[in-house]
Amino acid sequence: VEEIEAESSESENTADEYTLTENQEVLTDGWHQDSNGKYTYVKDGQLLKNCVEQIDGVYYGFDGSGYLYVNREFYSDSERAYYRAKEDGSLYVLQWYQDAAGNWFYYDETGILKTGGNA
Repeated sequence: VEEIEAESSESENTADEYTLTENQEVLTDGWHQDSNGKYTYVKDGQLLKNCVEQIDGVYYGFDGSGYLYVNREFYSDSERAYYRAKEDGSLYVLQWYQDAAGNWFYYDETGILKTGGNA
């Protein structure tokens, strides 16, 4: 009986160490890519969610799960503004964007949509 308890304790300790290691890895500051190829960013030990953040001089947008917006328009409730992410995830800043229908949209110095579309 003692041997079974000892084996059970070892398994629990291993699981706890694995979870701790997993959490430490996830909370390491910087960019992270999951197994599906989606990117997240951790700043000061916290996963960025529902926000637009300037990282190394470039603006990026993150959804409610913390995933980087890529190649799409999105709305930020906190900023009450529309943004558009490029293929690399960076936002259009001081740039025009033309959609497939030929409509033009302009994004300001922080990436906020100023003219066209929903502005």
